[in-house]
Amino acid sequence: MLFGCIPIQLDFEQYGFVLPVLPTPWLHYIPIDLLNVSSCFERLEDLLRSPELLSHMAIATREWANEHYHPSVFFQRVIRDMIGYQKG
Repeated sequence: MLFGCIPIQLDFEQYGFVLPVLPTPWLHYIPIDLLNVSSCFERLEDLLRSPELLSHMAIATREWANEHYHPSVFFQRVIRDMIGYQKG
């Protein structure tokens, strides 16, 4: 994601991934639904016909990753959670 690559990934919400901040399907990643793979590939084929959308997605993906998972942001989140854990 940080390199502007668009990940092809199981759908985060559908498959119950737990992350502090979830990416948006079809904006930050290409979601795969194992129960309906053909619809994913149909939509992917549409996306491949539109280089400007792919470029927009790559930029949005990188910006999202930097905003929520840059090492400094991740470190701050870990420290905040550790402090909250010690207080609780």
